Amino acid sequence: MVVIHAKRLPTEEHSKDYDEFLYKCPNETNVGVATDTVQRIQNFRVRLKWMCQSAKELAKDVAANEEMSTLLLQVAAEGERYLDLARAEAKMFSTEEELKKLCDDIRGAVIMAFPEKCSGTDAQARLVAIMDADATGEKERATAHRILSCLDEQAATPEILTATDVVMWWAGKPLLRAETFVKYV
Repeated sequence: MVVIHAKRLPTEEHSKDYDEFLYKCPNETNVGVATDTVQRIQNFRVRLKWMCQSAKELAKDVAANEEMSTLLLQVAAEGERYLDLARAEAKMFSTEEELKKLCDDIRGAVIMAFPEKCSGTDAQARLVAIMDADATGEKERATAHRILSCLDEQAATPEILTATDVVMWWAGKPLLRAETFVKYV
């Protein structure tokens, strides 16, 4: 068994804006496959982080509906607990499946809280139109942006990693994607 301690360093020195998590796989796993999996997990973590932030803000927008506000806050809190650095310290592993479920839970809560904005196959296009319209007020534009950031699975930020951004390192050397971990451990 190989345990990978993945770390994303802070963007600025002394910043608390960093992330880390643990992932495990069998020794026979191809380094390239493991690297791609770790990349997807990191991207899910980035996505979950911004979805949690959006869900908390959206909870304020539906404050009149206490049940929906509570639901949004609960799913955001679940996501934040999963992202907590204490999980890595406690040697708890991250999986794509768990992260996908947490993202799906937030997406589902947003759809329940804003059915009129989320229904239909053109929901994302309508939200983009709201954000782009000159007549849209700032509050409505912000709400549309937060909903869209929870619905759009293809949304990207500079923190989203691409295959060319990720290299697995061990003992000060990059690992070859074509090899298995057996060669290195």
